[in-house]
Amino acid sequence: TILKRGAIIFLLSDFLAQPKSYTRPLMALAQRHDVIAVVLNDPREFRWPKIGMVRVEDAETGKQQVIDTSSTDWQTAYQQQQEQLRKRRQALFRRATIDALEVAVNGDYIQALSAFFHERERRR
Repeated sequence: TILKRGAIIFLLSDFLAQPKSYTRPLMALAQRHDVIAVVLNDPREFRWPKIGMVRVEDAETGKQQVIDTSSTDWQTAYQQQQEQLRKRRQALFRRATIDALEVAVNGDYIQALSAFFHERERRR
């Protein structure tokens, strides 16, 4: 192992994959180190513009599908799916005792980081 036990590790990711795909390595990492997950959020990934039929491709599987972004039902289902993913991710972080910080890629990340570290320091 290159890192000594107890290192502080920052994981920067959008964490859009299903949590079950990274649960085991994350739990193992958190057992040995102080892990801080920085979740990078792009608001465009959570709310699609209503532009009609769009062909999308899963970057990991290559699977393609056509979706109707103007469908209210699709918009609602998509937002619910994203919220469920967020809840599963948060549950995993809690279970692994990983501190997490959500940062909007188009927002004031300095303010978010500052608030996060002040809160973290207050808890210790």
